[in-house]
Amino acid sequence: MTDDAIKRIKAYNENVILVDANPTIENCDYICNDFGTRTQKILNYLYDLGHRNIAYIGGNSSVVAMNGKTIMLDRDARAEAYSDWMRIKGLNKFEHLYIDNWSIENGFRLCNQMISELDEMPTAIVVGSDPMALGVYKSLKNHQINIPNDVSIVSFDDVEMTNYLTPSLSSVYMDSSEMGKTAVR
Repeated sequence: MTDDAIKRIKAYNENVILVDANPTIENCDYICNDFGTRTQKILNYLYDLGHRNIAYIGGNSSVVAMNGKTIMLDRDARAEAYSDWMRIKGLNKFEHLYIDNWSIENGFRLCNQMISELDEMPTAIVVGSDPMALGVYKSLKNHQINIPNDVSIVSFDDVEMTNYLTPSLSSVYMDSSEMGKTAVR
């Protein structure tokens, strides 16, 4: 939610706990995934495996205003962590950031765009969500790019359907059920 919407709701009831949110206002209780730290851990793991040319495909975060309208933000914590990490490691020349809405179709389209634009194919791709990773898998298959021999893929969500991909998708589990239980407690 927007900060203004949170303030208005808290005016009615101070006992508000936001789930899957990261507000910027003071005195607001919230529970969220630490996408930034998780992204850094993924990148460190890939780096330790020898990957340097690592791309990121993802979407923008959004907030909801009091009137119910969705407002798209400029970036997402995963994309920010990726960009920061690439710069810290001195890998700026390999920083390939592809962002659009969170959908299978956009994962497919962004991966196609990446393949057509880059002279050198990344050896690893971090994808912001499993649905987008499905599109990335399809694009790579269409271009005869082999996972994991030519490129490694890591994603977020660990949704059940990705277990049926060949090869299985490496994905970070995000426990939304536990977030809800924690909020209620």
